[in-house]
Amino acid sequence: MRRLELGLSLTGVAKRIGVTHQQLLHYERGAQCISVSRLQQIADVLRVPAPFFFEGIPQSDTPPIANAAGPSLDPGSDYVSMFLATSDGLALINALTQITDAGLRRQIIRLVERIANDRRE
Repeated sequence: MRRLELGLSLTGVAKRIGVTHQQLLHYERGAQCISVSRLQQIADVLRVPAPFFFEGIPQSDTPPIANAAGPSLDPGSDYVSMFLATSDGLALINALTQITDAGLRRQIIRLVERIANDRRE
């Protein structure tokens, strides 16, 4: 999501951290483990703190470590994070936030909700 938000290509980021674009794709999809040092490299390229990558992960029952990672989202909102990580999700959010008329923005949201409800029936 952050890479797309910055307009960075998969290949461009991969080159900057010294891996192939296929390897970075595996990291992005969570198909392969990533070392802490590599995670820090990616965070630097994407201009975010490393705890950014842990937002939304359900918290364990173990007591937190002092100065633990930043905020987390409700675990039930994983589908939102997954959608926002797509180019469609990012484009939709960018377009909606550019609409300054709150009433018009709300009408668009209602239209999308109606379309979604019609497809479920």
